[in-house]
Amino acid sequence: MGSFSIWHWLILLVLFCIPAGIALLVWLIVRYSQKRASARQLPPHDQQP
Repeated sequence: MGSFSIWHWLILLVLFCIPAGIALLVWLIVRYSQKRASARQLPPHDQQP
């Protein structure tokens, strides 16, 4: 009953990285969609010559 083997660390890494990666992807999608929505809500600029 020594230390963890490399397989234990790999399994823990996968178990923590997959949800973290999914959360990061969802966060980026939400942030990108909010940025587009806020840019769409701004009134158009009147360009006068």
